[in-house]
Amino acid sequence: MTIELLISPAANGKTQACIEHIQAVKKANPLAPVWVIVPNQQAKTQFKERLASTGGSFGVRVGFFRTFYTEILEETGRFIPTLTPALSHRLVQETVHEASASCELQHYEVIKDKPGFLSVLVDAFAELRSALVEPEKFLDHPRDGSQAQRELAILYSRFLEQLGEIGWIDSEGQAWLAIEALASHPDLLKDMGLVVVDGFTAFTKAQIRFMRMLGEQAGTLLITLPGEYGSERIVYRRSQKVLDDLRAEFGSDSYSLTPLPLSKEEVVTNGAVRPGDLWSDRISGQENGTISNLVRHMAQNIFETGGWEQLDPPEPVMLETRSQSEEAREALRWVKRLHVRQQIPLEACALYCADLNTYQPLLQTAANEFGLNLHFSSREPLAESPAILAILNLFTLPLENFPTRNLLNALNSPFFDFGLDGADIEYLEKVAREAVIVGGKEQWEEAWTMLAAKSRTTDEGDEERGSSDLTKGIDLPALQARFKLFWQLFNQLPATRSQAGWIAWLENLLDRLNFYDNITTSRDRAACQSLGEALRALVISEKVMGTREIDYAQFLADLQGTLNGTRLEEDNAARRNAVFVSKLVEARAARYQAVALLGLSEGLFPVVENPDPFLDEQSRHDLKMESRLERDQKSTFYQAFTRADTHLLLTRPYLSEDGEKWEPSPYWRAAEMLFTENAKTDKQTFIKRPLSEAASRQELLFWNVQQGQSHNFADEELNSRFQNLAKAGGILDVRRAKRTNSVYEGDLTSLASLLGQQYSQEHNWSASRLEAYSNCPFRFFTSGVLGLDITKPIELGLDIRQIGTLYHRILELVYAQAANQGTNPLEILDDVAEGVFTNAPRWLGFRPTALWEVEKSQHLEKLHNSMEAMESERGNWQPIAFEAKFGSNGSPSLVLERDGDLVRIHGIIDRVDRNPDGEVRVIDYKTGSSSMANRDLVEGTRLQLPVYAKAAEQALELGEVVDGFYWLINAGSPSSLTLTKFKSEQGEGFDAACRIAINHIHNNVNMVRRGNFRAKTPQKGCAVYCPASIYCWRYQARSNNG
Repeated sequence: MTIELLISPAANGKTQACIEHIQAVKKANPLAPVWVIVPNQQAKTQFKERLASTGGSFGVRVGFFRTFYTEILEETGRFIPTLTPALSHRLVQETVHEASASCELQHYEVIKDKPGFLSVLVDAFAELRSALVEPEKFLDHPRDGSQAQRELAILYSRFLEQLGEIGWIDSEGQAWLAIEALASHPDLLKDMGLVVVDGFTAFTKAQIRFMRMLGEQAGTLLITLPGEYGSERIVYRRSQKVLDDLRAEFGSDSYSLTPLPLSKEEVVTNGAVRPGDLWSDRISGQENGTISNLVRHMAQNIFETGGWEQLDPPEPVMLETRSQSEEAREALRWVKRLHVRQQIPLEACALYCADLNTYQPLLQTAANEFGLNLHFSSREPLAESPAILAILNLFTLPLENFPTRNLLNALNSPFFDFGLDGADIEYLEKVAREAVIVGGKEQWEEAWTMLAAKSRTTDEGDEERGSSDLTKGIDLPALQARFKLFWQLFNQLPATRSQAGWIAWLENLLDRLNFYDNITTSRDRAACQSLGEALRALVISEKVMGTREIDYAQFLADLQGTLNGTRLEEDNAARRNAVFVSKLVEARAARYQAVALLGLSEGLFPVVENPDPFLDEQSRHDLKMESRLERDQKSTFYQAFTRADTHLLLTRPYLSEDGEKWEPSPYWRAAEMLFTENAKTDKQTFIKRPLSEAASRQELLFWNVQQGQSHNFADEELNSRFQNLAKAGGILDVRRAKRTNSVYEGDLTSLASLLGQQYSQEHNWSASRLEAYSNCPFRFFTSGVLGLDITKPIELGLDIRQIGTLYHRILELVYAQAANQGTNPLEILDDVAEGVFTNAPRWLGFRPTALWEVEKSQHLEKLHNSMEAMESERGNWQPIAFEAKFGSNGSPSLVLERDGDLVRIHGIIDRVDRNPDGEVRVIDYKTGSSSMANRDLVEGTRLQLPVYAKAAEQALELGEVVDGFYWLINAGSPSSLTLTKFKSEQGEGFDAACRIAINHIHNNVNMVRRGNFRAKTPQKGCAVYCPASIYCWRYQARSNNG
């Protein structure tokens, strides 16, 4: 038995030494088998390529620990099938279920059904297995520990019992079986010439035990480790721990340790120097010769307290950006520059990220734009594939009672054919909004009935109430018939089925929806292939564990668990000509010409460590497991940057998402000390940059426009896009101006002729629309001319406009009936209100909340208080008309004339009173919290009152109008703006108020006809429901929109 440990700093000849040792073994015995164990696919590829270049790859197998576990088990006839994600999920699920049924769970009982609990449990079991923790030892350990620890020990023991019963094994259990197989077959590897373990920085206990068994049988076991013999440098602390673990397992007299490079031929055994080795002089510094001075300087001096001089690199190696998004772009720009200008292959470049979950989408977005291929070490979970996500979203609908937004999203999915086109789905959304469908098939059925029976007349007068008919012009019966096909998919779901039965149902449904025919991308095709394998795994899991009847919710939980544990397979072609991207903590073994480390800001790296929720630090210590809070991250950082042979880049963001300053990582500061100021640069997107740095067409075009440069590109597409972008830049400049006459800011005077025709003297205006123009012409243009509106989420309960309509209706009926019956309005308020409340959900089109009964009482109390106040101020005025319409339903419009120009107006007067002298006054109810003052009329933002006064007198001919006021229902008082008490610099009293209003109306109409829609920010700020809010540069939201 020969076990040799080869220790050397990074890029100092370890892999080359392994290859030369392989050559020596092969030279002595060409048929001698050789195994090489490496930590990851990148290391495997690179080792095989280097070995092949020497011509010595025959009979050499390069793989991972699990590769050789399997081979040993097959050789000894002990091969046992390995758990699939589906079977693992099911097995852990059964383990938890049995423990719960046996009343063995207390701490975990409340979370056993929570999403993700089973996955976390699987990871905990895997770590226990890798640490060679026997169930008996774990069961004995927590007797005096916490309840959580005791329950975890029970679950772990039950899980292993279940494994034994079904005759399968988890991936970590393969190591246990392989160790047992080697122990029971001591001559199994007697012909093995050499076993090489290269590129690791740490081992699990199972791997160490396996290596010892290999060393006892193979000719030679050669293990390489990063480090420096006799050195106490902090970057080698991890290697020292590994050496201690190896000594403890192998024994102090069973191995030799060789440091590289050596000044003479010598090998260190147990701390003593002895002569010995064939490769030391020949490989000393061979790999080191390829490493750049910059990387070597960092490797030799990082985290050292002194004794070095600052290096002045030829180009910046430390890059700060404003955000992580910009950081990702700049790192890939650096890669592309090396690829294009120095012909460095993309597969010779690597990015190591502090937080891959954050950086992966940012990098992918930039790579798509830059035309670069990326290969991520962490493959995408199958459940995150767009096609699979669409399936999960669709089949989750029944469990959530078909929430409307999710249902419409499913109908819009490109992966399914529901027999509905885009117009149908748009119509369904209008139906949902009109009928306030929050979710559920029952609400859809109610909606069709309600809309079919709806007989409300929609006319121009309804504009005053803010009402509309969204479903006008839609063939509702035909739409309902087409939509029934969707509901048929989920009709009569059985209470329970077997796993296989549910899968057959699922596959049949996908076929009916033409799911597989709608798959167009290679990514989605790969996802579908993996989906098929996952479904087969579920069927197999049922055959192994036994058939059981489960409900729909359990089936989806099993499916989700399986898909979350399944990764998208990536073919070898995807790894070629692609930049490798991985977690910074996983950087080891493989080497690259260019390496960038991303995320060197405080809190990102070194990683903030948190205690393990399952295994506390004391338990880890007692069970001889690795600590979660004392992991050596300086060694990790050292391993990461020493993956670079020639080019190295360190990056970090200096601003957080909320714009606060983001401090650098202490490792960034340590690296910063090693270089002169020339090593660091700050890339700011708002600073003009040379066009030669553009990494994509989009950047080239944008920077051209940004810098005011003009180009005539040979590519017509580029020319066209440049012109469009230049135009957009011009628009941006115009919109940044404080005052503008641009068409993009509402100056449509060029369309005056067309607008004059559309809004001619025959057009019937509403007072509210004309008020809207006074508030902001651009908002009027957006909503009134373009017909745009804000799409609000569908919610339960009444909105502010519906409350106003409800109050108007009750007041109208109360006063009308009181006038007809000659009774006090307050005496009949309760009965009238109850009748209106009863029909309100169907009439107003809302769905009551659970507090509807309480809300009714509150509304009634407000109305009662308001009517009491109104009655006390009524005097000798008697109501004579309610909801009096003019300009619609056959009633004449109000016609206002000025200098021969006519303006027609329609509307609804809430109430008209008459006194014994035959004089008339108008009242307009308001439920909002906004005050109404004389200033509002002077500025043209409150025009309804004088308009209604003129309409009552001229259009409806109800008599001479002498007064009018707004009645504030919530306040229970009239507004300060009344027609008789009106005062302004332009005049006083009723006539002045009407004159000012009429002038505003004519001015506004003329401005509309001329195409003047320039934005104007109201004094109190803009309404949040303004449809122009998402693109208007003058928009300033007000805190309270009243």
